[in-house]
Amino acid sequence: MKKTLTKVANCTFPMRQALTYKTMIKIIENELDNAFLKRKKKAVLKKFEPRKSKTIEAANLLCTFLVATDRPAEALEILKSYSENIPFIEHRWERRIATCQAILLQAYIEKKNGNIDEANRLNEIVVNNDYYPYIESGPKEAYFKKLLEGLRSTPGLLVSCEVGHSDTCVIYAETLLSMLYFEQLHKSICTFSKAEETLLQAAMSETIEMLNKYIIHGIKS
Repeated sequence: MKKTLTKVANCTFPMRQALTYKTMIKIIENELDNAFLKRKKKAVLKKFEPRKSKTIEAANLLCTFLVATDRPAEALEILKSYSENIPFIEHRWERRIATCQAILLQAYIEKKNGNIDEANRLNEIVVNNDYYPYIESGPKEAYFKKLLEGLRSTPGLLVSCEVGHSDTCVIYAETLLSMLYFEQLHKSICTFSKAEETLLQAAMSETIEMLNKYIIHGIKS
């Protein structure tokens, strides 16, 4: 049985003229949820606030967990409820990046569903709002390589640092969200080669597989 829970936040942002936004996030209770997902859903529902980047990030992580556990339709419904309702405010880069990651994840799902025009529309929003503004065209390739190196070293670090189940899931989900920048927008990056695209797809598949493993079969959180 599924039950839809909603939270409405009335938010006022200081700009040239005060502008009030009403943002609703929809969380679906699902009988497939294990204890980990139930806790994450309750936490997002309780704390979501579109003015705070940390709560947007938490919602993004929840949707990434759902994608990794083969529930993209549910993730898409949640993303649609908030991703395009968060205003882009100048100099609020953490919130801009969190919002862009939500939009990129939504575009990723839409593309997987065959909705290419909608995916392109969403990606254009990210391009127009300077996602990763500190990564200029030159360092993009280096940043991509660091992502791959980080993924390769993650299993060993998790063991040596005795990282718990919940934090492990967050680490893999954050890696996947970072990869979406290249997965969705690589055609606009002139230095991104076909070989790198192949490496990216393999890395994303590995990350989703590991995330699924930890969420469904992981150690006690």
